[in-house]
Formats: sequence, structure tokens, C-alpha cells
Amino acid sequence: MFAYIVLAKGTKVGPAENAIFSKDAFSWAAFFFGPVWLLRHRSWILLALWLLLHVGMFFLARIGIEITYLLGLEFAIAILLGLEAGPIRELSLRRQGFIMANVVRGKSLQEAEYRHFGTLMDPHLKQETRKDHTNPSPEMVGLFPSFRA
Repeated sequence: MFAYIVLAKGTKVGPAENAIFSKDAFSWAAFFFGPVWLLRHRSWILLALWLLLHVGMFFLARIGIEITYLLGLEFAIAILLGLEAGPIRELSLRRQGFIMANVVRGKSLQEAEYRHFGTLMDPHLKQETRKDHTNPSPEMVGLFPSFRA
């Protein structure tokens, strides 16, 4: 199962047109088509950083650094971009005014949509969600329960 982060436009969860589901998994599109993926998701700062890294790699190649090291660096950049594609997309959407509405799990996007919109229609429907840790119980110290002798 995959985790999908549901982002909604505005200050509250509204109609289905406002919801965007972001899959929290490795992105093969970001791995293979890094700069195009960054353009598509309007991550301008990261695109500029990607270009700056590649200009630096070009100059490293000109001064005689072996190509295998540069290919390894290129592969590492692609892996990092593929791993961090979900959070990059969420950050881009948050800058556009989206807020996190829910986190749902599902085998596919359709199942995640069904679970999310099903809980909006019927709030008594049981669903795995993250607990709100803004007001932790007094028995908790960090992530661990306190032990009293």
C-alpha cells in the first residue's frame, strides 16, 4: 500500500475539484526526466540548483575529472530527486495556497480517493490516519510513555 497526501485549495477541505493526491513513493518520472519534472511541477529554485550543479559538472569535466565520477554524481542526483519528488511537489503546492487535508493509504490512486471522499461523506467510517500530536497526553515524553515506579 502507498500513502497519499491529500492537499486541498483554501483553508478547509471542500469539493473534489480542490483535492490533489500526492503519492508518497519513489518517482520514476523525476528520476529519468529530472529537469522536465521540475519544470512541470514549477520548482524553479530546485531547477536552478540542478542547472548550477550540471554547469559545475561541466567545468569539472573540462579540468580533467574522470567521467565515471561525474556519472556517479549524476546518478546520485537522479536518485535523490526520485526519492524526494513527493515532498518537493507538496512544497510547491503549499506555496500555491494548498493545505494538507488528509493522509490516506491505498493500493492505487482510485482506492485512496475512495477512502478520502468516503470519510468526508460518512465521518463515522473508520480510517487509518495520523494522530494529532499538538496536544500530547501528560503520560508521554517525546515518543515514549513515561514510566513511574
